[in-house]
Amino acid sequence: MFVVDTNILVYAADKDSMASEKCFESLEIWRQRADAWYITWSICLEFMSVVTNRRVLRAPWNVGVAWRFIEGLLAAPALRILVPTAHYPMVLRELAAQSLSSQDETCMTPALPRLCGIMVSVRSTHMTSASAASRSWK
Repeated sequence: MFVVDTNILVYAADKDSMASEKCFESLEIWRQRADAWYITWSICLEFMSVVTNRRVLRAPWNVGVAWRFIEGLLAAPALRILVPTAHYPMVLRELAAQSLSSQDETCMTPALPRLCGIMVSVRSTHMTSASAASRSWK
């Protein structure tokens, strides 16, 4: 299981980024995958917030273009959206406690697979392919 981070989406969208081509190529490969890959609605929201912010990008996108980029991702057959279940706060509290009692109390990264394991995966079937102003999906 892997979850695509907001930064990958932002770098893929930002042609001024040195990582832009590599990130966009990776997204294109993942969009063609047969096995599941994941994002969250929070990642989508953060992406849209970053790429529409003129303090972050030299040439920020408008909201419509940012949403079409997300729609292009959502059109990928194997993409799943992770959403928290009712047990999410309890598991997060448990993971925080485990991290505090571990040798590295500054990082919860080793605990994230467990957190993702209690999430429910859903995908909207009502999304269509998208074309963004500076990036377009095949």
